[in-house]
Amino acid sequence: MTSTSLDAPPGLEVVVLDVGHGSCIFISTPTATALVDTGPNGAILEFLRERGLTYIDVVLISHADHDHIGGLSALLSNGIGIGRVIWNSDGMKRTDAWLSLAYQLDDLAESGQTIADDEAAKGMDISELGPRVAIEVHAPRLRLRRLGVGGRDRSGSHISSNSMSVVVRVTVDSEPLIVIPGDLDSVGLSHLSDTSTLDLQAPYLVLPHHGGLMGTPAATPAAIEYLVRAVDPNVVFISNGRTARWDNPRDDVLMAVRRAKPELPIVCSQLSKSCSAAALPRTIAPEAYSAGWWNGSSCAGTIKLTPQSGIGHTLDRSEHSRFVASLPTPRCIVAHRHAL
Repeated sequence: MTSTSLDAPPGLEVVVLDVGHGSCIFISTPTATALVDTGPNGAILEFLRERGLTYIDVVLISHADHDHIGGLSALLSNGIGIGRVIWNSDGMKRTDAWLSLAYQLDDLAESGQTIADDEAAKGMDISELGPRVAIEVHAPRLRLRRLGVGGRDRSGSHISSNSMSVVVRVTVDSEPLIVIPGDLDSVGLSHLSDTSTLDLQAPYLVLPHHGGLMGTPAATPAAIEYLVRAVDPNVVFISNGRTARWDNPRDDVLMAVRRAKPELPIVCSQLSKSCSAAALPRTIAPEAYSAGWWNGSSCAGTIKLTPQSGIGHTLDRSEHSRFVASLPTPRCIVAHRHAL
């Protein structure tokens, strides 16, 4: 099991936000703030308003899907200042959201308000968070960036937006904390793992693609198993949405996690309809904004890693564990039983 014995700096916080079906991770130190993806809508805006924040030092976008970029447009449209945006090109993305964001960021860059011409690449370290906290970029590697979305690799595999997902690991004093892989698919994973120096271990892993497919149904289980074994986390997080058209997490994904590490806790942000057909309103208000809390969609909701819980100390999952145990058909527990 990966160690969590970090001597975390006071004020460090890593927040896996409940934004529904989407991804948004907020990182804060005493001197700076960062976002890895921004979710599909204005949930991140509400979170920042709760905290009185009007400026983010750096935003890293994993790829061009709306459920990862939509919140950035909301921030820019509502006057949130952003120092730097790191994002990669995607000439195959034909959505209005992507087109609008490209123009928004270009206008801000032209006016000198934001630095927006940096691309994420393997080997990059994002250092805005101060001397003790870094964001390491592990993917995409050079050959994928040059072949590009819509291309094919040497094996003939199609390179999609998900294949090009930026994969990052947050470290504290060079010690790993959490791996965030965007919507990485099996093609992207094959390029990520094609090295003799792969090092992805961390106490926490956000599962790719919201607990959905990592490419094809046939390729997904093996890809999930490989990733979980490579990271060897103490906890996996799934940033799923109850009202999404996909009932994530998928059963084959849960089973693959269990095969890789049978006792591994699985923590979903929202309550799958397969776990409870009825929404379940909660009486205890969340510590931080959670999109699903207001309509009874939360499972774990927004998850905070702090020096008191999760960074240097075991993450307190007691309330979430009690809630899961009360569900009619908790799939994370059912998957555990089937894997034994």
